[in-house]
Amino acid sequence: MYQRGSAALLDACGYELTATSGLLPWAIRHAGWTLHRHRVLDTGRTSFRHIRGRGDRGKVCVLGEQVWARDYRPSVQDSKLSLRWRAGTWLGKVSASDEHIVAVSGGSVAFKTRAVRRRPENERWSKEALEAVSCTPWTSSEKVADAAAPTQPKRYITKAEVLRLGATEGCGGSSG
Repeated sequence: MYQRGSAALLDACGYELTATSGLLPWAIRHAGWTLHRHRVLDTGRTSFRHIRGRGDRGKVCVLGEQVWARDYRPSVQDSKLSLRWRAGTWLGKVSASDEHIVAVSGGSVAFKTRAVRRRPENERWSKEALEAVSCTPWTSSEKVADAAAPTQPKRYITKAEVLRLGATEGCGGSSG
């Protein structure tokens, strides 16, 4: 898997993935993610399908591909004139939330986004952008490779629960 991805980068833009490359930790992480989601086991299913009960339906770009990523920061969303799409290098996906991970700002910062757009074929590969990647999955202040903590859904008191458990005295919500 590593050799296939490395050869694809070399063919696409002349970038060679080495032991000192900033893209190497992302390549290893992405190889594991790809094996989990797409390698078919002896049972005829992927390990992802065994765990989740369904196949992977998410969109995937090629590691190191230049993409347009939607910036969801509130400061960008509030301003009508600011750019909402940023150029960046696609580094992978977050397993739990299916968000894309994209390096921006010359490769020193990575962020998560729900939406990416692929660039035209002649703009997809940049050796300079790949060489500039210096962020890693474990050095980000918010741990960009991890998903956000799931939130608990709000619990509502239904009429069936009030009938089953009985109404609370003096409570207007459960009295009827």
